[in-house]
Amino acid sequence: MKELKKALFILSSSVLLVACGGAVENDTVSESTESASVEESMESVESMESETSSVEESSMESTSSEESSQEDDEYASLIEEAREKITAETGYEEGEEFIYVVDVVEDGEFVQIDVRENNMEVTSSRGLFRYDGETKTLYEQDILTGEFVEYPANN
Repeated sequence: MKELKKALFILSSSVLLVACGGAVENDTVSESTESASVEESMESVESMESETSSVEESSMESTSSEESSQEDDEYASLIEEAREKITAETGYEEGEEFIYVVDVVEDGEFVQIDVRENNMEVTSSRGLFRYDGETKTLYEQDILTGEFVEYPANN
């Protein structure tokens, strides 16, 4: 950034010197010519600064979008792992009979999924599960205490 400012200063100084040098050679210096040259120099510096800032902003935006995209991929794979683990352990297969509602993803470590019956009138809960992606452990909410304990909690 510092080098860019130096380059812009040198460019504007060069334009100013060329403009003044031509006027001195002609032995006629007018204030309007000088002020026009200075204004043009300032406009070119300002346009270069705005272009630089927009390039920096777009660079920062692409970096943040890449990071969020990577986080989204990690969350998606964690959610898929949790769905597979719940289906394997409980036998509740997501589809016509059961609905999986993803409630919470905490710090990319836990996924909380509410398994419900797929019914038009009433959607009864079959269980609230948490899946720990690091330990690959499935937890179920104990209906009496509200705490999450290792599956199966409610025998």
